[in-house]
Amino acid sequence: MTTNFDYEYGKALEQYENAKTIDEKIKALELMQSTAPSHKGAENLRSDIVGKLAKLRQKLEKSKAVKGGSKGLRFARDDSATVVLLGLPNSGKSTLLSKITNANPKISDYAFTTKVPEIGIMEYQGTKIQIVELPALVEGANKGRARGKEILSLARNGDLIVLVLLGSKEATEYSLDVLISELQLSNVVINKKKPQISINKTGSQGIEILGERNILDAPQKLYNILKQRYSHIILRIDEKAKTDDILEAMDSTKSYKKVIGIWLDGNEDCTIKGIPIYSMKIIPEIKKTIYNNLDLIIVYTRKPSEKDNDNVPVALRQNSTVKDLCNLLHKEFILKFKFARVWGSAKYPGQQVSLNYVLSANDIVELYVKN
Repeated sequence: MTTNFDYEYGKALEQYENAKTIDEKIKALELMQSTAPSHKGAENLRSDIVGKLAKLRQKLEKSKAVKGGSKGLRFARDDSATVVLLGLPNSGKSTLLSKITNANPKISDYAFTTKVPEIGIMEYQGTKIQIVELPALVEGANKGRARGKEILSLARNGDLIVLVLLGSKEATEYSLDVLISELQLSNVVINKKKPQISINKTGSQGIEILGERNILDAPQKLYNILKQRYSHIILRIDEKAKTDDILEAMDSTKSYKKVIGIWLDGNEDCTIKGIPIYSMKIIPEIKKTIYNNLDLIIVYTRKPSEKDNDNVPVALRQNSTVKDLCNLLHKEFILKFKFARVWGSAKYPGQQVSLNYVLSANDIVELYVKN
């Protein structure tokens, strides 16, 4: 019997395939379990999910036992945007954080002053952006030196990675060499757009490529590689891309990140090793540069019946929904949500929309909740 999947199960499967940690995989599998088809033909599928869950939970318990309950490096990712500051020891990260946010980190002349992530809020044009200073990175971090694996894992959680640079041009180039190398060795893809592809490893027979015309170089090469790696797969390619870029996008361990450098005592803007470097000492300019590189949209919220001049700006990621906005403002809004009205991208002014409505830049949103 053919196993048919609905949309919710498909999204859960995609979440599982893109999961990076044991916790993320367990959550995705639990969602797959709750949305999997219930008919007899899907018995093997459900059994496979249960088996994977059992193994991962056992692995998680062993991991906790080895760590002895000690807390690792961590921070809560903000719902609107998170910027991480990354640099070598004594690169000026704490000084920068203290100048552009409300944080008051410990600053000293000796290395490794920052032991845990320091968090501050940067205000710009009425919006608030979370800035996280990570502990110093050193050469060999990807192999675990100086807690490097934990630091690099946290860097992957940022919407924007800012490399903080200090010193001469030679020192800056050395710092960039180390930082770029460590990021790449931890599977961060720097300043590249991820091709729009989708993968279905179930329900297919053999290798099938949809959108083959979008392969810019060698379709047969891609087909041969897929045949070596998979017994059955459906690959859909929705935009023009080279074979190597498509294969890279299929690797669930890869994390695509925008990376810039801020050279605190530099003399001119430049590009080094593909990284745009901004030379600046003026704090408002640093804030503007960080904000512009986040590619956020601004929407405006207001209480029902309030005037336009009472609109409150909120920064959101591209393609955010009304649900994302509710999450950012107050999680209770989702539980008590009735509907929202939108002006701007809506079909008509004040259109009533649901939680799944995708917001656009400069939309005005009114939220209606149950008392």
